[in-house]
Amino acid sequence: MNFGLIVAAGKGERFGGTKQFFLLDGKPVVQHVVEAFVRCRCIDQIILVVNEPKINYMETLIELNEIKKIRAVVSGGAERQDSVWNGLQALPAQAKGFIAIHDGVRPLFETKILAQGFALCRTYQAVICAIPITDTIKEAKDNKILKTLERSNLYLIQTPQFYEIELVKKAYQKAWKDKFYATDDSALVERLGVAVQVLPGSNANIKITNREDLRLVERLIQKQ
Repeated sequence: MNFGLIVAAGKGERFGGTKQFFLLDGKPVVQHVVEAFVRCRCIDQIILVVNEPKINYMETLIELNEIKKIRAVVSGGAERQDSVWNGLQALPAQAKGFIAIHDGVRPLFETKILAQGFALCRTYQAVICAIPITDTIKEAKDNKILKTLERSNLYLIQTPQFYEIELVKKAYQKAWKDKFYATDDSALVERLGVAVQVLPGSNANIKITNREDLRLVERLIQKQ
């Protein structure tokens, strides 16, 4: 089976509010993401991770809008990694197959990327969306440049990210044991010595981080 895990439990400290629940073209941001996952035929079940006070709100929203494929709505944790782990625990105990993990504040991803990612994951076990860096990148400290980095091998990492279920659970279990935290799931898989395959992402797959991002995404959605 193919599962979707949507992580929407962020505190929105930089945004000044829980951005995943701000209205975007009349719907909460996270609802746009959920509905896109539902439309994808290659996804069988969806797990949604949200802030604990929002669980009832999301369950009501799902029921009122007759949103299908939702396996569970679960509470997030202190960090994103904790939230993903909580979502993985909601999988069937002996689940086999693949899972797409996606940020609940990236509503503009192309749904065809889900089918492409799952297909590649059958060969590579771990597949992430990424786009090459085109700007010059410099390392700095105390407002002083230390060095210029070679950008030809550098990528901006996006979601969705795709994993064989047993592999990503093993990676998370090791991270818990080692008390290791990272900013994305692939860093945990890399620690197992598994090569992660890159799937070309999209510049339109914007992660809403601040108010300007929200306004930009809203304009783009209205043009669709």
